[in-house]
Amino acid sequence: MRSEFDAVLQEQQLADVAEIFSDRGFCDEVPLYSRYRQVDFLKQYGDVDLLLMELALDYLERVISETDAGSSDRFAAITVIRDEAANYIVPAIFLCNSDARRQLKDLCLDPPNTVLGRRVELLVRRARPGQTLIVLEDQLTVPGAPREFLGFSSPPAGFVSVQEFYTSTR
Repeated sequence: MRSEFDAVLQEQQLADVAEIFSDRGFCDEVPLYSRYRQVDFLKQYGDVDLLLMELALDYLERVISETDAGSSDRFAAITVIRDEAANYIVPAIFLCNSDARRQLKDLCLDPPNTVLGRRVELLVRRARPGQTLIVLEDQLTVPGAPREFLGFSSPPAGFVSVQEFYTSTR
């Protein structure tokens, strides 16, 4: 399963993490796949959304460990959207390699209160039981289309926590 997903990352040109994401000026959100058919193979292994969550969190760990942009104000998270309830979740890597607090100053996140948010919280608990991950929700960037942010409650040195963008702390 993982090698098949690695082929998807290769197709998306996301396999060489260090080369793609180490640029100090990188600040973007990149979906881990672009077509639902790319991940249809996961059906044979179980709950596609759960497997996508596990694979996305693995990828987040890779990005954090394999990149070094020489900055101490970085932000890394997985974002999740869903186009329609019948479709799979669409995880993306969200990475800002410098001045994250300044560059993302307009990002306002709140506790999840949508169907998608509750689904993502459940998937995270099932994918990483016992691990301290935080799920927060953005409903402002694209009104009517929630986007979930998943990050470590205590990110590695040099990274800011997703909690930095929680609206009640502003």
